[in-house]
Amino acid sequence: MVEYGTTEEQFAQVAVKAHKNGALNPYAKYRKAVSVEEVLASPPIANPLRLLEICSFSHGAAAIIFCSAEKARQLTSKPVYMVYHCFRYKTFRRTSH
Repeated sequence: MVEYGTTEEQFAQVAVKAHKNGALNPYAKYRKAVSVEEVLASPPIANPLRLLEICSFSHGAAAIIFCSAEKARQLTSKPVYMVYHCFRYKTFRRTSH
């Protein structure tokens, strides 16, 4: 904030936009739009962030099943096809001391 002159109101505007999007999402945890004033009036958590500017705690999981196109068509009427995949890993060489 010091380096770029960002204000608390500008931070609050980001939260307002995120809450507005959440209010339109039927799967969102919190579906309530908030105003800049409400964000600024929410309790401080860690300066300069306030309660309505941070993510809530939640537990969730996801899984992806990779299989052939033929198998995917057997499992669902709406398969999702992966067009591209890139896998990268780093190896380390053992060094003797």
